[in-house]
Amino acid sequence: MLCAGRWSSDGPEGTWDFYESNGNRTATINFSQGAAAGQLRFYWGSIVVPGAAGKLQVMGTVRDGRFEHRWIRYATNGSVMNETVYWNDEMMMTRSYSSEGVELPPATAIARARLLDYADRRLLHSLLSIVRHAKPQARGTGLQTNLAEPKQE
Repeated sequence: MLCAGRWSSDGPEGTWDFYESNGNRTATINFSQGAAAGQLRFYWGSIVVPGAAGKLQVMGTVRDGRFEHRWIRYATNGSVMNETVYWNDEMMMTRSYSSEGVELPPATAIARARLLDYADRRLLHSLLSIVRHAKPQARGTGLQTNLAEPKQE
């Protein structure tokens, strides 16, 4: 299964969960009136970092698909790697930390935050694309949508 969620007349609604082919959850996104809204979570995948699979990687807030409020990004060991505050989809403040928990200098923190921001935006865009492609299947299956990967023969 790639994702599971519910449809309303406005589009995706409520909590949508995303999974790897092995069943590990990789993301949770909330929708309201067809748009990503509220808290989202990304989890470390087993392909990228097998030892951290399923651990929280990113926790943030979106409104109409835009980044808002405080985003926290975690290292594979669970320590905070970066905290960024967004307002109206723009980075307003950021802090980054070394693997030992020491706050990094501002220039280094900004550079790291930009890389993490770029990666998170790409992932969110990819997941929203999966949701958009789920819509035709949802009409045939009712309100609950489950997108399954093709079976290997």
